[in-house]
Amino acid sequence: MPPLINIERPQCAWSRAKTAIGRGGRLTLASSLVLCLSMVVLTAGPVEVNAEESPAAAFLGGTGPLAGAIFEAGDDPDYQYVNDVLATLTQAQAQAQAQAQTQARVAGQRQTAHWNPAQTAMNNGGALQGDALELTWSIIPDGTLVVGQVGEPDCNSTLVASLDAAYGAGNWQAEMQKVWADWTRLTGNVYTPAVPLDANGTPIEATPAATWGLFPSTPGLASVRGDIRIGGCFIDGGSGTNMLAYNFFPNNGDMKIDTDNLAGLALTTDFHNVFSHEHGHGAGLSHVCPVNQTKLMEPFLSTAFIGLQHDDIRAVQRGYGDRFETISAPNDTLGAATTLDPLTPPDGQTELQLSLDSTNDEDWFQFSGTAGDAVDVLVAPNGLTYPEGPMQGESCGASTPLNSLALQDLSFEIHNTGGALSVVDATNAGNSESLTGFVIPTTGTYYVRVLGTGTDDTQLYDLTVNQTASPTPPPAPPATPASTPASTPAPHHPPHHPPRSHRQT
Repeated sequence: MPPLINIERPQCAWSRAKTAIGRGGRLTLASSLVLCLSMVVLTAGPVEVNAEESPAAAFLGGTGPLAGAIFEAGDDPDYQYVNDVLATLTQAQAQAQAQAQTQARVAGQRQTAHWNPAQTAMNNGGALQGDALELTWSIIPDGTLVVGQVGEPDCNSTLVASLDAAYGAGNWQAEMQKVWADWTRLTGNVYTPAVPLDANGTPIEATPAATWGLFPSTPGLASVRGDIRIGGCFIDGGSGTNMLAYNFFPNNGDMKIDTDNLAGLALTTDFHNVFSHEHGHGAGLSHVCPVNQTKLMEPFLSTAFIGLQHDDIRAVQRGYGDRFETISAPNDTLGAATTLDPLTPPDGQTELQLSLDSTNDEDWFQFSGTAGDAVDVLVAPNGLTYPEGPMQGESCGASTPLNSLALQDLSFEIHNTGGALSVVDATNAGNSESLTGFVIPTTGTYYVRVLGTGTDDTQLYDLTVNQTASPTPPPAPPATPASTPASTPAPHHPPHHPPRSHRQT
């Protein structure tokens, strides 16, 4: 079977903001940016499209993976172009419906693709659900040919000069690094510059660089180019559908930014979320509904928050695990347990936004225990009830309530190297499990093993482990009284004399 490719179709719910602040006859980005492409199918091989049946087929070249994009809804959007692309990709959806059914996911999980490390520059990490890996990234140099993908013409990248002009050299590079730091903090993935950074912090490829958009002929290559190659030039400017950026799905993480639209994007809010959202597609995430400004991967851009939110974290940790599911030693076994030392009283150590990414996952933690000390452990599910659902057709369909607090029924165990010393499973799903005052029997290494049963879905949780010294030290062993040998003669006591006076000199 040919390798799976990902096809995403525009889902443009064209709407005007309730409060439109005019700027040259267009709505402002803050109120009307639309993420119009939504994952619809994973298909076995390229989808052939008849150019005579749809004008968009000529734009798309008949084949190729499309990905998430951002649009600004203008006063006069190019409906015909959108309808053409919709018609074209609807054919693709119908042809691959059977394959799509095999990719069905549980509610709340939108991890539609996972990187294969064998197709990355470093080949470092795992290919299975929940496995972390290393991805490299780079910026293509200005002047590099960028092949048009969704109807735009070919052009030469001007990303570096455009971002320098919009935000200042060094500033936009730092913001990109903040996005990678956010993803590293919340997943097991590692994001590494593919080439050395220049004076402004840019991992820019050497000139001449490989043409952008010819994947799979230009995969990541160590010390040459990243698995994630970022370029930018004209897509459609401020006209028509006003696309701001788009990104491919694994195993291609390449991103293109429309450099004609940067003026409307604030660096630390709009641009940050656009960049992070697009890498969400590059990591394999699809869109989620409804649009209520609570999730980064919603089809409409929001700046009510910065970066990945609760639902996004659940989705990406489903694919790549939490930060302790490291590439070299994921904490799924006693031998790879995450060290929590030192457990400094009175609060001990708390780790937030951890997860069991499936019911087959288990997390191990270790600490140094002192005989007689008391240990308290709290495993608290992290979640809430909120409406959640996928994109359906050309818009958000009906959402259903998702209680992410109670997807799995959590439990935990206290271990030493000899096995389990205590099993804690006293409550139902959605409630915390706790153990207070567990007395360490002997000084040594102890372990906390966190487990879950129930829905095979990501369960976020928070862990607190605290150790306090025993209020009364353990009693010392009784002293052995000294014995007097039988052959030792009784001591001689001299006669008593009155004390003499003494003087000091």
